[in-house]
Amino acid sequence: MRDLISFSYNVDASNLEAFGDIFFMDHGDRYTYIIPVGEEKNTTFFHLLKFINESTNFNHVFTREGAATLLIRDKHFYCMESKILIHRTIGNDQLDVPVLYPAEYPLAQHFKVKWIDKTKINEEYLNLAIDKTPKHLKSVLFDLATFYNHLTEEAYRLVADFEDTTFSTSLCHARVKPETPLYEMFMPEYLVLDNRSRVYCEYLRYLFLESNNMEKIEHIVARITSRYELREKEWQFLYARLFFPTHFYDLVYDIIIHGEINLQELFDQTSRYSDLLLKLPFFVQKYGNILLDCPEWVKNESIY
Repeated sequence: MRDLISFSYNVDASNLEAFGDIFFMDHGDRYTYIIPVGEEKNTTFFHLLKFINESTNFNHVFTREGAATLLIRDKHFYCMESKILIHRTIGNDQLDVPVLYPAEYPLAQHFKVKWIDKTKINEEYLNLAIDKTPKHLKSVLFDLATFYNHLTEEAYRLVADFEDTTFSTSLCHARVKPETPLYEMFMPEYLVLDNRSRVYCEYLRYLFLESNNMEKIEHIVARITSRYELREKEWQFLYARLFFPTHFYDLVYDIIIHGEINLQELFDQTSRYSDLLLKLPFFVQKYGNILLDCPEWVKNESIY
């Protein structure tokens, strides 16, 4: 492995180390990363190279033969030099998602259609999960699913309010969480083209579900507002996304795979989620002077 990298990139790879799914070398003033592309060099990989080559912190390195990737153990990897350390957990100081394509297109309508298609699949998974749930808990899971179906319908309504609006696009992590390693932002298999509101939405969602700390949510909203300057429509899109309950279906998939249901986690998650939907508009107005359409039923259900 070290000999192959040393020869292919003309570097001393004696200090090559593995970290999760990647390899890296520490050169003191910079780092060299060897990162998997995935099963094949797909379109996302080339969007990623565009971002890397336009960045002041990163540089894509070709092989000695001028190839964009290197085949290691039947898997394609690419090489990137970095001025910053990326083999660590993503922090709120690394949530900057640069706009890759400023030319705007109607993203909301595209995702409404995608959400509807995904909801049909989720409903099929839910039926499978209910079948695998112990008899005395089936009705509980069904009632919780009814609540989340209501959230999904609200997401459709919110998106419909601005589905003709166009959005700039970025290269986004499909499901970023507070514990996501930063290097995943450079792995094509985790990336999609989307508006940057996706990353902030998922980060806020899972930060709240994992910490149940509204002060942390307020801090991140303040940071996003002041540092990353989301537009009003991007905040509205973020809020609509928050109503699409990906976190619930994560648990549904766990039931299917493991055959177990964490009833307490489901109850805790459901009872707290309305609080996030209520408080987020308050924070966004406080720090960004932007109004979000908080439904009346959310105000009535929240404990705040």
